[in-house]
Amino acid sequence: MPYVLNEQTLPIGAAFQHNGIKYPPNWLQLSTEQDRDALGIEWRPEPEPYDQTCYWAPDVPKDHGELVAEYVDTTKGRAYGLLQKSDWLFIRELDNAVPVDESTRSWREDVRLACQQKIAAINATTTVAELASYVTGSEYALWPTEPVET
Repeated sequence: MPYVLNEQTLPIGAAFQHNGIKYPPNWLQLSTEQDRDALGIEWRPEPEPYDQTCYWAPDVPKDHGELVAEYVDTTKGRAYGLLQKSDWLFIRELDNAVPVDESTRSWREDVRLACQQKIAAINATTTVAELASYVTGSEYALWPTEPVET
């Protein structure tokens, strides 16, 4: 929101009206600082980008404990979603005695272990900045690769 007049954003390249006077689309580009000041037009720089998942505003963190609980739940949900795809193999093994491939068993254990490690790392954080750094990093995003079906 670069230019503001009476709390209304004035987009560059758009016509606007003030006190009954219509201003053309190129007025802001051609006007001087004195012209804009005379009308009461202010320059407001764009707000700094920030991580809205962990902060209410720049330098205003959300509650660390609530975020930890949220990310623990999210991590468990991700692991559940990964494992759910192969649950049917174990039902088939019970019903029809078709054994589950060892690579699938190993992968599922790796997913469970990765989930535990991620939750431990989340719980080990003491600040929102630490938590945000971890959950936006590559280590948190990385999960074991599913085995190739044979």
